[in-house]
Amino acid sequence: MRLPAGGAPETIRAAAGAGVTVFDTARAYDRNEQLLAAALRSVGAETRARIVTKGGMARPGGAWIPDGRAKAILADCEASLAALDGLPIDLYLLHAPDPRTPWRTSVRALARIREEGMARRVGVCNVNRRLLDDRLLRDLGLSRADVGIQLAQPFPGLGEALTRERAGFWQL
Repeated sequence: MRLPAGGAPETIRAAAGAGVTVFDTARAYDRNEQLLAAALRSVGAETRARIVTKGGMARPGGAWIPDGRAKAILADCEASLAALDGLPIDLYLLHAPDPRTPWRTSVRALARIREEGMARRVGVCNVNRRLLDDRLLRDLGLSRADVGIQLAQPFPGLGEALTRERAGFWQL
């Protein structure tokens, strides 16, 4: 969600003051990462905050175009780290699978982000069951316990399994 620059700091400060600790943002949401970092610091909440951000989504002309190329995912993560100005990324998510890029390429980029310490955990958004169950996740050392899952729309038969599996994960 894009927050208007004028209202974002107040909204974030109010959320932090009310005890919210998990903040979800993305490179594709304009300056939200910068606004989030500044607002959290302004109320001393940066050490309690857990930041979830996403990459691999281009916005040419306002359209939403997945970009699952490794260089795009890595560049987005680096840009997120810069925008967050020293705040750590607790969970870095691929915004959406890119039908033009092999799934293996995108997942390997996520594994590299985790291995290089750019984010504590990695995950995927807007995936179907086939991609979620892909052996590739295991082959690259990304078990379901290590992969955060965020779904914009529920997929049949997945809800109950996610509830069980993410119980430990979401205790960031």
